[in-house]
Amino acid sequence: MDSRIKALLSEQQITLKYDELDCGGLYVDKLNWIIVDNRLNEHEQEKVILHELGHAAKQKGLSNLYNATTALHTKMEAEANRFMIREELENYRSEYDEAELSPVKFLESFGLPLAFEPYVSKVLSELL
Repeated sequence: MDSRIKALLSEQQITLKYDELDCGGLYVDKLNWIIVDNRLNEHEQEKVILHELGHAAKQKGLSNLYNATTALHTKMEAEANRFMIREELENYRSEYDEAELSPVKFLESFGLPLAFEPYVSKVLSELL
């Protein structure tokens, strides 16, 4: 696992667990745990961990709102996705020259939908 992910887990005092799940992963707010599907490859596990860290960092104590309405659920998932993308972009940026950075290449290399391209472009411009 990447050292930056270990640092984020440590900062948030989150316990990381692995098990067979019907989903990629989940954040258990009351226990401050992230549980990841152990059948995912390492790259997919890191994406899931970062996404769940987004829930922990941005929505701690708000788990009751997660299922309250579809709108809140969607908003909280989008916020966790943005957290994951920003963290992945910071790592991506450190591996390439500025001229080589491409939102589309980033999304393709991380297996993320092209619908995130406007957000990725915005974050890249902030990071540069």
